Amino acid sequence: MIAMGFDSLAIDNERAKGFLMFRLAENIVEIIVHEQVVKAVEKAGFPLIRFFKTEDIAII
Repeated sequence: MIAMGFDSLAIDNERAKGFLMFRLAENIVEIIVHEQVVKAVEKAGFPLIRFFKTEDIAII
């Protein structure tokens, strides 16, 4: 499978069923995480993990 770029992405909260992290079948390279996950990881101080805002990612 190859990774596909996106022009936009919307997560349907009802279909997400409370999950806060996603690896999309269309783009297995990136993981989509909720802001709650970002804050928890940053608070825990895990090294070498970087987060990017969706608007800052180059579209393939």
